Formats: sequence, C-alpha cells, structure tokens
Amino acid sequence: MAEGYLQVLGIGFPFLIALFCVMASEQELSAGGFQVLLCSPKRLPAFLSKLMFLFIAGALAVLSACILFGAGYSFLLQQSPVSIVFYGKAFLILSASSFLLYIWHLFLSLRFNKGLSIGIGITESLISALFLTGMGEGIWYFTPCSWPSRLVTYALAKERGFILMESHISLAVSLCIVTTIAAFLLFCFWSCRWEGGNTSD
Repeated sequence: MAEGYLQVLGIGFPFLIALFCVMASEQELSAGGFQVLLCSPKRLPAFLSKLMFLFIAGALAVLSACILFGAGYSFLLQQSPVSIVFYGKAFLILSASSFLLYIWHLFLSLRFNKGLSIGIGITESLISALFLTGMGEGIWYFTPCSWPSRLVTYALAKERGFILMESHISLAVSLCIVTTIAAFLLFCFWSCRWEGGNTSD
C-alpha cells in the first residue's frame, strides 16, 4: 500500500506541476501581460521568486501528503512496512527529483501556451506510469518525468532490505543533479532575455 501510494504521488507530479505552472503564468498574463516580470528592475530575481514559490508550495503539499499518510499508516493502522522516518526521506526524494520539472513547465507555460504545457504534463505522467513496468528498464533514468516515481520506489525497496542495481540508481541520481543544474542555469539565462509570450490555447 505504501509503495502504491508513493508511486501515485510520483506519477501525478508531471501533470500537477504543469497545471500549477500554467496557473502561475496565467496569473501573470492577467495582471498586465507579464509586465510585473518584464518591467522589474531586476528581472532574474522576479523569475526565480516565481519558480521557488511554485517549488516550495509543491514541496509543502508533498510533505503533508507523505507525513500524514506515514503517520496514519504507522500509528493508526500499525501496518507500515517502514518507519515514519522513511516518509520524510520519501518527501525529500520526490521533491528534489521533481525540481527539473518545475523549471521545464514554467518555461513552457511562459514561452509557449498552456495547452502545450498541460499536454506534455499529461504525456509525462503516462510515461512515468508505464516506466514503472518492464517497459522502463534500461531507459527510465534518461526520462526526468520518471525519476520521482522510480527513485522513491527504489528507496522503499532498499529500506525493506531488497537487493537493488545500485549502478542504475547512481546513474539516475547523477543525471538528475547534472541536468537540474544545467536547466536552472539555462532558465536564468533565458529569463533575462525573454520578451513576453502567449499562454492562450
């Protein structure tokens, strides 16, 4: 039950992140056609504050979802296969591995339109679900949308004492760190040169 719950959280991330990023960009559009972002004396901090607000709000939601589930499963039902501490670790894994998705979808929703961002988010959630099966073997670590669901699944398996292919996990973590840093730097570079966009369908 714990594994299925955490996997569902990971699978739903891409779509929910896309939805919230679109809502944020729509809010900026309706508040003067992105003038708050475009006319800010220091544009980069304005973009980064928007990105960090989305990430922190999402992280707090995930923290609540993990801790409340873990507390209920551990103390009320007393059936949790792992300690309550693991659910804190699951929160960290889910949040850290999804930061790239926030960057990606905020860029899509600002640069293109809301339909594209949401459509890609739905596709990514489907891919994340499919790649939890045998279809994802050998390729899941190259697809950022499957990192949250896969990494939290491996973390739970390791917590329960199962033997894992550490090389695949190390590769996924390395790719996650490198690509997230690269995407963050590219986002900073792009945001300083963005001249406005259209988030309509």
